[in-house]
Amino acid sequence: MNSNGMQTEAKKALSNAAIDLGEVKNKIEDAALEASKTMSKEFGKASRSMSRVATQVEKTARANPLAAAGVLVGVGALLGAALHAALRPTPSLSDSFRSSWKNLRR
Repeated sequence: MNSNGMQTEAKKALSNAAIDLGEVKNKIEDAALEASKTMSKEFGKASRSMSRVATQVEKTARANPLAAAGVLVGVGALLGAALHAALRPTPSLSDSFRSSWKNLRR
């Protein structure tokens, strides 16, 4: 095959590759658009569902204010305990030794 034939074959191969890449690009764009539509629809459903739940919680809290206050106190206590356990600083090695030494001296 001469150099002109090789150049022609190379141009055909590049052209085919460009067409294939264009098709892939279009498929990716279509899939992204479809995913975006689906996510938007599902977000709308979730939003409406959460709105209904919030309305029901509000109705229940208005009907039973003492029970609602008790639940809030309980949830607050659990959340506070969890945050305290998660965020308290860990004692340093010297603090641990100091505490152990004090306990031994007692």
